[in-house]
Amino acid sequence: MARQYLKSDGKTRALFGFNELLQFGYQYYVCIPGVISLIIAILGVKGDSHLSKKSFAIFLSLFALLVVFARIWRLFAW
Repeated sequence: MARQYLKSDGKTRALFGFNELLQFGYQYYVCIPGVISLIIAILGVKGDSHLSKKSFAIFLSLFALLVVFARIWRLFAW
């Protein structure tokens, strides 16, 4: 994806979000387990036992959601 972005001209780069959605739209299905695990982890925080494991689960689910929506491939285009 980074190679396609680097090969594109200015007009195509401006609309690259649409191109990414059409070609790689399946990546957003990864966020479904992340959202489910975040909801379960937040609901599980009410109990006092294993609070560190629950906070770690919340952190991992937030990280998974961030990776999906942050477009990390742009870091490889530098």
